[in-house]
Amino acid sequence: MPKSLRKKLVPINDTVTWLLDDMLRGTGSLHAALEAAILKRFKILLQRSDWSEELPVHLQPRFLLFGDDGKEICAGRNLRSLLDSGFKSQDMPQEPTLQKEGEAIFKRWRGSEHKEWSFHGLPAAIPTFTQQGEVSGFLYPILMPQVDKGCVVIGFEKNMQLAEIKNWAGTLFLYRLQFPDQFKALKKMCATSFSGPSAVFLFDLEMTHKVAFEALLDFLLHLIFGPLPSGIIKENEFIEKVAEVRMQGLYALGKKMCEEFLRLLRKRRMVFDALRKIFIPDKTNLYHPEKEAEFYAHLRDIFPKDLMLQRHGLSFPDLDRQLQCLLIRIERFYANPAKDSQKAAPLSKHLCNLNQIAAQRDGLSKEAFELAAIYKMMVNEYRIALFSPEIKTRISISEKKLEDQWRATLARC
Repeated sequence: MPKSLRKKLVPINDTVTWLLDDMLRGTGSLHAALEAAILKRFKILLQRSDWSEELPVHLQPRFLLFGDDGKEICAGRNLRSLLDSGFKSQDMPQEPTLQKEGEAIFKRWRGSEHKEWSFHGLPAAIPTFTQQGEVSGFLYPILMPQVDKGCVVIGFEKNMQLAEIKNWAGTLFLYRLQFPDQFKALKKMCATSFSGPSAVFLFDLEMTHKVAFEALLDFLLHLIFGPLPSGIIKENEFIEKVAEVRMQGLYALGKKMCEEFLRLLRKRRMVFDALRKIFIPDKTNLYHPEKEAEFYAHLRDIFPKDLMLQRHGLSFPDLDRQLQCLLIRIERFYANPAKDSQKAAPLSKHLCNLNQIAAQRDGLSKEAFELAAIYKMMVNEYRIALFSPEIKTRISISEKKLEDQWRATLARC
C-alpha cells in the first residue's frame, strides 16, 4: 500500500490485529476483504487502483513443490509457471549458497572455541540464496557444548526452532563454565538428593540414568539463568546474569531450587498415594473408573514425567497450588462423589478444548501458543475455584472469561 495511505493506519501492528479480527478469511478476494475491514474500522474508502499490482520481490511468496516421496521438485515465485512447467529438470532446485560476505562470516566463526562471551561481530543469521539470487533461507549461529574441551563451539543450523533448542543447551553450558567449582558441588549435592523414592519417576524417561541426570541439572540451571534467548545471548545480558548469580552464589541458588523441587516431588507422591488408596476395584461404592482416569490425567498434567524438559511458564508455587487443589479434591470426592461430579460438570468442555489444542500443538503459531498457555492457566485457576476455593485464585475467573479467552485462542489457530 502506498505510504500516503499506510500512514493513516498507524500503529500498523494494532491495525493488522484489528483487520484480522474483522476480516472473513478463506473466501473471496483478499483485496475486497481488506477494503471492507478498513472501511469499517477507519472509515477510509479504498479503490482497487490504490493497491500495487505487483509486490516487491521481498514480499512475494516463494513456492516449494514436493513430490510424493517428500523431495523438493521445484521452487520459484510464480506458482502458475511452476505448475505449467511440467517439472522440467532445469527447474530442479539447487543447494542454496552463501554470498561473498556471508561466506566470510561463516568461515570466520564456524568451529571457533569460546570459554566466555566473545561473539562480537557474529550476526543473528546469515542469509542463503538461490542460483537466481533470491533469499532462500538463513543459517542461524548456535553454541555447541564441548564438554571434553571445556568450551562452546560455534556451529550453524538451518532450522530456526532447532537452533533455539540447541542454543539453550550451549548457553547454559557457557554459564556453567563461569562457575566450575560451584557447579561441581551442586552436581554432587543433586546426585545425593535425587536418590530417594520420590524422585524415581523423574528418571523413567526412556533414557539412561546419566542422560536423565544431565537433563535434571540443565533444568535447575535453566531455572537459575533463564529465561534464555532464542539466539546467541547478548553480551550485556550474559555479563549481568553472571554477576547476579555470582553475588547470590550458584551453589546456594541451586540448593534452594533443588530443595523446592524435592518438596514438590514429595507432595506429588502424597497425591499419588492418596489416589491409589481411594481407587481400589473391590471398593465398589467408590470405584469409578472414569473418575480414576480423570484424576490421574490431572496429576499427569500438573506433574508430567518430562516436567524437567519443559522450558516455558514453569512456576514452583503454581505447581504447589495445583497439587494442593487436587489433594483437597480427592479428600472431598472420598466424602461425597456425587457432589464432585456436580462441581466438575462445567469444567468438562474446557478440558476437551485443552485436548484439542494439545493435539495441534506443533502446528500452532507463536501467538496462538501464548494465548493457549493463558487459557490453560485460566482453566487451572477455574479448577481451584471449583474444588478448593479456600486456596484463592491468582486472578478473577469466570465462565465468560474462559469463553472469551478460548475464542481469542481459536482465532489465532
